[in-house]
Amino acid sequence: MDITTLIGLLVGVGCMVVAFLMDGGHLMALLKPTAAIIVFGGTIGATVAGYKLEEIKTVPQLLRIAFTEQNVDIVGLIRQLAGIADKARREGLLSLEQELADVEDRFLRQGLQLIIDGT
Repeated sequence: MDITTLIGLLVGVGCMVVAFLMDGGHLMALLKPTAAIIVFGGTIGATVAGYKLEEIKTVPQLLRIAFTEQNVDIVGLIRQLAGIADKARREGLLSLEQELADVEDRFLRQGLQLIIDGT
């Protein structure tokens, strides 16, 4: 589990609770199940209404990614980006299409495809 995600969630919830208590609220007011159902149910409902079913199905996978540690070779990624930028500068944006097969990072590959397509 990626500890920073857990720490971030705890800090966020902790700040809300402390601010609520500092403003004169009672802790039990935050623990009412009806309020939680309204807030979380409404949030989930609004989220589901705003996305396609195919996107909703990816939520468990995205949660696993958020809570697991990802080992990314930052230096290698920077070198790859520098090489791509150099090629784009020398040969033009359309030359980047040859680089797509060598890009392992899905996000970077999608971004390059958008650049090539001019979108």
